[in-house]
Amino acid sequence: MGDVLAMMEAYLPLTGAVLAALALAFMVHRLTRRAVRTPQEHLLSVYYGLEGEDNAPKLGSWEHRIRLAFGERVAGREAETFWAAVAGVAAALGGFILLLPIPAWMSVLALPLAHLAVRSWIEGRWRALQKAVEKDLPFFLRTLAAMLPVTPNVPILFRESVETLDHGPLREWLERLGQDVQRTGLQAFARYQDEARALSLHLAVLLVLLRRLWETGGTGFQDVFVTVADALSDVLEARGDAEAKASEAASLMRIVALSMGGALVFMMIQVPDLFAPAHAQMALLLALGVMVFGWFQAHRLIQSIGEV
Repeated sequence: MGDVLAMMEAYLPLTGAVLAALALAFMVHRLTRRAVRTPQEHLLSVYYGLEGEDNAPKLGSWEHRIRLAFGERVAGREAETFWAAVAGVAAALGGFILLLPIPAWMSVLALPLAHLAVRSWIEGRWRALQKAVEKDLPFFLRTLAAMLPVTPNVPILFRESVETLDHGPLREWLERLGQDVQRTGLQAFARYQDEARALSLHLAVLLVLLRRLWETGGTGFQDVFVTVADALSDVLEARGDAEAKASEAASLMRIVALSMGGALVFMMIQVPDLFAPAHAQMALLLALGVMVFGWFQAHRLIQSIGEV
């Protein structure tokens, strides 16, 4: 009985650390998801609201992605904003590392980790925009195909189909496309090709179909358009289901990673001399490196699900 009590007493701090880390990881995960969420309908407005400026960044470029993450207030200062964010995160992370009972030299890890974290967050905002566009594409395609037989006037058909969409990036992009086509003619489609490819390859296919539809007025092209639109909608819906599962896997992965990090911190607090020996420090550094590498490999694999 005494041995059992001694064993329970020995493992009690570790058990408490793991449970506390799980609770903390769940709280951080929920709070950060809400904190970084940006209304999707404003994402393209950040780009289009400043399109008249000199040397405006190309949609999908690194400078444009920084704008999506931080807002139009950083226009013209995208690089400075990125490095300021990296410096801020590195300072906070480095200060936290210095508070732990581990060698101070390990705080140098703060800078590369901060760089990876900020860059991943910015890429995540761009990916959120792409997902928001593709989420509405199947509905728009099916609406367009259903209304085509009863609405022979293509501009009216296009406008009424766009109006059925919820306010969001796809509707904003299509509204601007329709306005430019009405103003300048079919050459407007060529100006939107690069934007369509940057946002989604499926949107680029839709753009080709729309141009052909506008050129023919629907005559002789109706059956082909309906067939292609239905097929593309099925592909997009299947991809949406796959990405929903991938998002769940990514959320679980974040919780597990935060839990492991939290458990490690609590162990350091409970046993201050745990990483005092040099070989323990090297083992910790190696373990952290493997964890970070595994995190980004898994994250890249999850993001690749559904990509063409």
